Amino acid sequence: MWQSNVGKAPGALDVFLQLPDGTEDGGAAQGCSGDGTNVPLAKQGHCGAGTAGVDGPSSAAADALNTHAAQRSEYVSVMRPLQFREVSLLNDHYFRRDAESSSSSAGGDVMRRRLKRITGEISGLATGLPLDWEASAFVAVDDNRVDVLRALVIPASDTPYANGAFIFDIYLPPEYPNLPPKVQFLTTAGGRVRFNPNLYNDGKVCLSLLGTWAGPSWDPAMSTILQVLVSIQSMILVSDPYYNEPGWESQANTAKGRQAAGDYANIQRYNTLAFSILPALEMVAQPESKNCPLSGGSTFRDVLAQHFRFKRAELLRQCDEWMAEITASANRAKQTPGHSDPQESSQEKIRKYTEVILPRIKSLLQNV
Repeated sequence: MWQSNVGKAPGALDVFLQLPDGTEDGGAAQGCSGDGTNVPLAKQGHCGAGTAGVDGPSSAAADALNTHAAQRSEYVSVMRPLQFREVSLLNDHYFRRDAESSSSSAGGDVMRRRLKRITGEISGLATGLPLDWEASAFVAVDDNRVDVLRALVIPASDTPYANGAFIFDIYLPPEYPNLPPKVQFLTTAGGRVRFNPNLYNDGKVCLSLLGTWAGPSWDPAMSTILQVLVSIQSMILVSDPYYNEPGWESQANTAKGRQAAGDYANIQRYNTLAFSILPALEMVAQPESKNCPLSGGSTFRDVLAQHFRFKRAELLRQCDEWMAEITASANRAKQTPGHSDPQESSQEKIRKYTEVILPRIKSLLQNV
């Protein structure tokens, strides 16, 4: 558990908090569930204009609402054709060896049924993936192997992962669908960052559908790749990820629990900025570079370029809002009786590290 390494001594948060490679710290200290099976595809936001009047919004406000509604609609229209693609994946895929070793698996009726099931699911992904201004998912399938996939998940806007790029490699084993997919989380800053109690820094994804966690298990007749992706988006990349740790949900109604959840959310806000959004923006800014700062990200370079162009103003606001949240948390830590020096140092370190990377993120956003 991430918390077992935090707060024992000054600098203990170094396991979770690190500056991105090549970033100068400017004097800062050096330095990181259960799931359901029936979940909504994505949060659906809506925005409508009111009629100006005594109790209604002003004409300017109504125009702003109309403009934003149009922008949200355009986002969906532009991103829809980019949601599904066939590209070469196998060369740098996490499960390359698994896939290559199974290339000579037995054929016959079993293989034909497997292929029929997979192609049916792939067709469903092409039209059924969640896509909204608030949250989206994108999938690529290898152009020669329908059992080799890669997914990009953009979490909901009310989470500490908002507008981040989270990438997963997926492999459907020869026994599929009798066995669940294999899924590897790639956005770990090279194995340094744990984004969630259910997303380990070694790439393990804890989800009962995958057989890696207790709870409703994979049903060969009913469970699907889409269901796995939606569960990751809706059950793991959530607004209060602290409570994904077993037993910690019992703290939700306590002041101590709420404070711990807020502190953990700030860790993930920083991690999202430093190890998801920043490398994604750097990748978009260097389209010809062969060295991709976001593992697996080049598969979705055009998707993320459009995403950041549409979300530029929202992301700039998000940077300022998250900085304010992190600063407020650091100030509270200094003023709260009973907080030990290591805890105060941890919250202040988050603030300092965030302060270091924000100018780079904002500059890249302005030029995307």
